[in-house]
Amino acid sequence: GYGNQGYYTGTDSRRLLKQAIEWAAWGTSGISGPSVEPVLRAELRGAAPSPFRFRTTISYSLPAAGRAKLAVYDLAGKLVKTLASGTLPAGPGQARWNRTDDAGKTVACGVYFCRLQSGGTDLSRKLVAR
Repeated sequence: GYGNQGYYTGTDSRRLLKQAIEWAAWGTSGISGPSVEPVLRAELRGAAPSPFRFRTTISYSLPAAGRAKLAVYDLAGKLVKTLASGTLPAGPGQARWNRTDDAGKTVACGVYFCRLQSGGTDLSRKLVAR
């Protein structure tokens, strides 16, 4: 018998979960519909282009709709620009930063950090403005 061992482990269990979500989202045929990648935890994917001169696009994903904040900070930890704040939808999202602060002034070239806070998760990525 199988004893107390799980029937699916590791990669198989993730594949099974993905298939179950696709089945629930697109019906029972399993023939049509785009591939659905579930967002299981908040992700801050980084910025493109990086390094950048005038603007960059920051990509992130949230597992559920809820309160979140996406902001840019300088190396001293001072808030430079709030890109998104409030109730954000679940799934992938993007925010653009044009190298300005909250007052609309262009900030100097250098290293900054983008920070995503959502549901107890706190993630950060380096941004390089040249």
